[in-house]
Amino acid sequence: NVVALQFHFEVSAEMVGEWLEDSGCRAEMAALPDVDPETIRRQTAEWAGKLEELSGQVFGRFLKAVTSDK
Repeated sequence: NVVALQFHFEVSAEMVGEWLEDSGCRAEMAALPDVDPETIRRQTAEWAGKLEELSGQVFGRFLKAVTSDK
């Protein structure tokens, strides 16, 4: 059996902030008219705490599932 999960739950508000300041990322975002770094910054501040809480639950449940004796 295989259990897999692909999602970046480990991303923190600090990481997003670093990406928003990175010159390469800023250049990429500048080329995308519908991407607003300030909106990303604001939404990150709004949701980062909840994401961290949910990430802990997901990781905890995943580890429990893959380490439990059946």
